[in-house]
This record gives sequence, structure tokens and C-alpha cells, in this order.
Amino acid sequence: MRIKRKISHQRVGLVICIAMLIALALPAVASADGLPPCRYVGPATINGAYVEANTPITAWIGGTQVSDPVLTGDGEGLEDYEYCLIVELASAPEPNEVAFKIGDLWANEIYPWIGYGRVTAPLTVTTEAPALKINEFVSDPGVVQVDEWIELYNPEVYEVNLDGWTIEDGTHSPALLTGKTIAAEDYLVLVKGIDFTFDLNNAGDTIILKMGDTEVDKVTYGNWDDGNTADNAPAPGEDESTGRCPNCHDTNVDNLDFKVFPSSVLGPTPGEPNNACPGDADHDGDVDVFDWVKVQRILEGLDSPTCGADTDHDGDVDVFDWVKVRRMLEGIDPHPC
Repeated sequence: MRIKRKISHQRVGLVICIAMLIALALPAVASADGLPPCRYVGPATINGAYVEANTPITAWIGGTQVSDPVLTGDGEGLEDYEYCLIVELASAPEPNEVAFKIGDLWANEIYPWIGYGRVTAPLTVTTEAPALKINEFVSDPGVVQVDEWIELYNPEVYEVNLDGWTIEDGTHSPALLTGKTIAAEDYLVLVKGIDFTFDLNNAGDTIILKMGDTEVDKVTYGNWDDGNTADNAPAPGEDESTGRCPNCHDTNVDNLDFKVFPSSVLGPTPGEPNNACPGDADHDGDVDVFDWVKVQRILEGLDSPTCGADTDHDGDVDVFDWVKVRRMLEGIDPHPC
């Protein structure tokens, strides 16, 4: 009898040990629907301000709500503007992207569903349209530029979700940009045949970027009559682009903001800052005393900014550019022109 009890205790200990090993090996206990839950935690802001306590947050996948609403501040250790939301799914989602709403407003961010685990997921909503720019375009492709394309730039410090955004030309045939995003201070190149189907006229046209019904940016070029052809941007030739000069510069006067970039080493730059030879403020192919004078006149408000005058490509012509050109002339700094 003693021997049997001893063996019984050993068996019990072995069973407990195996159970502990299995528990350690499993990443989590699955939900009732099938897969382990994924927890999203973070602050929520609208137009840069923290939301009030008890603001509802929901999670969505593919346009379907996949969580019960949770309230900000409702949870141990949470600030009034923070939320903690659990997503439980029966199977892995496709696409593997979770969108969120703060109240009835879509958040800018999209986060992955990772199965069991915790995702730090700050949420932001911008009710005012982000100041995206139509930064450069090709309307007359040739040998080097084989397709028409339109480059957008996001000057904001957050990623912009383009769900509900459109791009169109003068025919008002909008192309929906849903499913695309632009990272903070980055570029997105839209290519004809992939992202839009309308034709950009070689001689002249207008390009309009909208968020819903709100016009965010617009550029009219060449001979397109929008009521005032005098301020139209120049039309690019074959294999050339028309882009903002300096890069991302915007005064809302197209003939001052845009110039033609020839098909060369300083030519079209899809997905990158618009180029010009640094220091060549008058775009004559050389850096000389006339460029230094040109930058001085720009700083005094006598002339409009140019790409070459913006030596650091930061979208502005300032005293640092003036100093840079002076150092080039004195041989202190090299220049590529």
C-alpha cells in the first residue's frame, strides 16, 4: 500500500509538471470565438487636443466594427484621455489592419492585428483637412518618364490616411485614393493607369486634390482657362516635370510657385524633393555673384524665391542660404554647378 501511494504521488507530480510546461508553451488562452485577444492602448487626440473622459473608441477591420465601444479613462491606471481596447477575432483578419474611430470620427492611424499581445496605439483625428500639396507632375511622358504621374507631399508631422480623398483633372473624373497613406513629411507618387485614369493634357490642365468635398490643393498649368490664365504654372515639355520651386513652396499663385524641371540630373524627381543646383539662384547653370545678389533680393522681398536659392531644400529661402552662396563664392564650400 505504501508503494502504491508513492507511485500515485509521483504520477500526480508528473501531471502537474506537464501541465505547467504546456501552460508556459501556450502564448495565451484563446477567446471563446477562437483566437487570442489583441489589446490596443494609448492616448486619443482631436486636432492636437486630448479628448475628454468617456469618449467612445471603437476598432474596425475592412469597414466592419470588431470591438465593443470602450470609454477613455475607463480603466485602472488610465488618464482621462487614454483608452484600452481589446479585439477578439474568430480567425486572422484580411487585411491585417485595424482602423479606429474616436466617437464618429476616423483616426488617422492604422495598426496591425498581432494576435495575442499589446499594441501601443496613439490615436489622432484631424477634422481640418491636412495641408497636402500637389508638389510635382509629369503630363507629357517620353523616354525617361514613361507614364504620367502626380506627386503629393505631406508637410504634416503625422501620417495622413487618404480614405475618402480624390484626385482629378479638368474633366472632373475623380480617382478615389482610399487605401493609401502618406507618411509624415513624405511623398506619394500617383501613376496613371494604376492610381488614376484621366489624361493630363500636354498644353494645359488643372489638377485638384480633395478630401471629401473639400478642395485641399489645386494647380492649373499651361493654357487651361480657369478664369485667370495669367497666373498659371508653366506646362512641362516631353520628359519634363513641373514642380514647386522651392520644394513644397506655396503662395497660392501657381506661376510663382512652380517651374519646369528639364529631363536631366536635376530634372523630374518623383518621390523626392524637387531639385535645382544648390546656389544657382538664377538657374543659369553656374554659381556666381549674380546668384548672391539674387538671394539678397529674395530676402528683401524684391524677387520671388527660386529652387537654386534654397540651398538646403527646406522649402524656404533664408539667411542661411545667403551665407551658403557666399561661402561657395569664396571657395569655402564646394558647389556642383
